[in-house]
Amino acid sequence: MATKSFCKELHSLNDMRGKSAARLFLLSLEGVKEATIIQEDIKSSKYRDIDVTIDNNLTFGVEVLIKKCWKTNKKFPYSTIDIEARKLKKQYDNVKYFIVLSDDLLSCMMIPGKVFRKSPFKIKNTKYTVNEEFISINIEKSYARGELSLFKMNKYGKWSPMTNKELFSNGRSNS
Repeated sequence: MATKSFCKELHSLNDMRGKSAARLFLLSLEGVKEATIIQEDIKSSKYRDIDVTIDNNLTFGVEVLIKKCWKTNKKFPYSTIDIEARKLKKQYDNVKYFIVLSDDLLSCMMIPGKVFRKSPFKIKNTKYTVNEEFISINIEKSYARGELSLFKMNKYGKWSPMTNKELFSNGRSNS
C-alpha cells in the first residue's frame, strides 16, 4: 500500500497551528489541568503531539490532524472521517484521542483511540497517493453511540458541542 511521503512544506504550514488550536480546545474541557505541546526534537520517540493531564494527574497523548477539505464551522461534509492507517503503528498506542480540526480551526472532532483502532480499513486514492490505506470512521453511527464528539467555536471564541442539526446534512460523500 502507498503512503503519503513526508512533506516539509505542508508540515510547516499546519503543524504548530493545529497543535496550538488543539491545545486551546483541550484546555477548555472540564477536568483538563494541563496540555503540553510536544516539541519536534523529542516527538520522534513519542509519536503524539500533545500530552494532556487531567484532574487525577493521569497523563495521556493526543494526536492532532487538520482536514484541509473541512472548510466550514457548521457541517463536516462527509459521512466518514478517514485517517491514515499508518497511525495504527505500535508507536501510536499511547495516543488516547485523535483531535481532527477543520482547516479554518473553528471546528473539531474528538475521536477516542479505541474507536480509531476498531474501525474498518478502506483503500482510496488521494491528491497525494494511489491506493493508500485508511481507517474509516462512520461519523453518524459513532456519534449516535457516544463514541466521538464534535465541537465548534462560537462567535465569542468559546468551544461548544455541535447540535444534531449542525452535524448531519444530506449530500455528503466520504473524506
